[in-house]
Amino acid sequence: MNKLIKTLPAILLTCLTLFGLDNEINAQTQAKLELKWAKENFKENYQTQLYPRFTGKIIKLDSNSYKFDEKTLIIDNPSDELKYLLENGIFYPGIITGNIDTVTKTKQELDSLSESQRLFYNMSRTDSLRISDFEELKSIEKSPKQRRFKFYLFRLGFMNPQICFIELTNEKAKKDFSLGEFIKDCNVTYFKKGSILL
Repeated sequence: MNKLIKTLPAILLTCLTLFGLDNEINAQTQAKLELKWAKENFKENYQTQLYPRFTGKIIKLDSNSYKFDEKTLIIDNPSDELKYLLENGIFYPGIITGNIDTVTKTKQELDSLSESQRLFYNMSRTDSLRISDFEELKSIEKSPKQRRFKFYLFRLGFMNPQICFIELTNEKAKKDFSLGEFIKDCNVTYFKKGSILL
């Protein structure tokens, strides 16, 4: 028994190391998988579309929440560049949702819906979205005039996010432009939703 107590810390340390290593391997695998999806998405679905800048009223609600007319976009850990894109109407909820506006239901109206009706209502809601992990995909960029990104899109009523891909284009950009310089004169020229992450 005494011998077991002495070896227990070593066994515990070994288990924790293996668990940590497994998580690291899964994280690397997830990153590789997302990069593969991005390559496929841009290869198979790519079609340039110039999205105009948002012309409505933009209100910064707090350090990571913006309201575009009646649509709210919450950003987890926004970079200065992403804040610039939002505050200048380059990227906005309408790019994600199209011109669809959702009529917000009251609690009483929601309670009267069946589970499937509530699910459909939440799937079609466009008034409140949250994004995270906005990240540049440098390895799949083809020109200094275009920069490609991925992010996770969260919708109300859903636990799992959907991966999305976006391209920004700046016709004046040069190879040595920083991201901050690049976004000053850019427009969104591609957006596509990908898979729901499990």
